[in-house]
Parts: sequence; C-alpha cells; structure tokens
Amino acid sequence: MMIFSWLLVGCGESTNTTTETETTTEEAQAEPAQAPAKKYTITAFSPSQAYPDAAIESVSYKDGKFNFQLKDGEYKLGNQTPDAEQKMCANSGKGQHIHLIANDSPYAAKYTNEFEHE
Repeated sequence: MMIFSWLLVGCGESTNTTTETETTTEEAQAEPAQAPAKKYTITAFSPSQAYPDAAIESVSYKDGKFNFQLKDGEYKLGNQTPDAEQKMCANSGKGQHIHLIANDSPYAAKYTNEFEHE
C-alpha cells in the first residue's frame, strides 16, 4: 500500500516575529554597561499574496501516472509568486508547485497536474 501526502507551495504571508536581542539572567545581574551592538536589523514589509482557497479537488493514480485537479482560483501551478525575489523567499525557478511525498521518501516538486511517478 502506498501513502501519499500533498502540499501546495507558494511564497506566502509569515506571522513569525523576532526580537533583536536577548539577555541571559547573568547578563541582567551584571553591572550596566554599553548597550550591545545590534547584530540584525528587522525590516517590516507587506505580506505576499495569500491563496486561502487553494485546494486539490480530486486525485487519481493509475499505471504510475498521477492526475489531479486544483480548485478554480488564483493559485496556478507554474506561476511565479510576484514579489518572492524582493522578499528573498525560497522560491522555485519553475514557480508554484505541489510537494508529493510517497512512502516517507523526500518530497518531489511537481509543476503540472499530470505526471508520472512510481
């Protein structure tokens, strides 16, 4: 029996927040000194396009060939995320894609809705 997992991939909005510096208990108890030099600068930017309705509606697998249909919407396999380069997103040169994970193997990126995979 084969087990498959799917993940739609694009460059999307992130809700992670980061602080610039952290202080240990020992540092807090030490005599005050100069403020530490900032190691990182965090710059806010607008979120990338969201695809809230992205979904796989159907999947078939026969004779080593997958065929699946995406829900109609703005998420399109092979399209580039428009602002991925400016935001330095991990973005594939071939565009938006799905990750196929079969039998706990490393994922395979797929850019079309029909493909062969053993």
